[in-house]
Amino acid sequence: MASEKHNMADISPERLALLLDRMDITDVLCRYGSIIDRCSVDQSDATLALLADCLTGDVEVDYGVGGMHKGLDAWIAFVEQSAPRMGRTLHLYTNFLINVDGDTAHAVFNVQATHTWESERGPRFLIAGGTFEDDLRRTANGWRISHIVLNAFFNNDPTGKLAELFPGAPPS
Repeated sequence: MASEKHNMADISPERLALLLDRMDITDVLCRYGSIIDRCSVDQSDATLALLADCLTGDVEVDYGVGGMHKGLDAWIAFVEQSAPRMGRTLHLYTNFLINVDGDTAHAVFNVQATHTWESERGPRFLIAGGTFEDDLRRTANGWRISHIVLNAFFNNDPTGKLAELFPGAPPS
């Protein structure tokens, strides 16, 4: 299929605004993932404030076996308490499908998360994958995540760390 060359003079203000919204939404989602990774080694007030800045005050987070968390304070408290147990993390987000509808948006994207811990027998690894389905709202400070749903599809956890962290987790 031949690609169509775009003439910038033909791009409407509405189309340009949509493209900018999609870029801003992708940025806040990736910033959230990056800060979650930072939380694995730094749960300082400054880092948690950066995480909070990606979210609305009434955010709802459904992390499956990681529980349902309603409100910004509840989610930040969960991250602060659980991050040290999660090991060093690296979240990779890809394949963003973003639907913008005025001042709200819905984003579906893939995630692969690697967790690693040191043990007496050397490093332990957990690799998990799935999708996020997030809702976002435009605020006075830009796009913020208002609802997060993690749909876990697989995990490779040969050492059983996931079951240790979340006893209700399915085996790998």
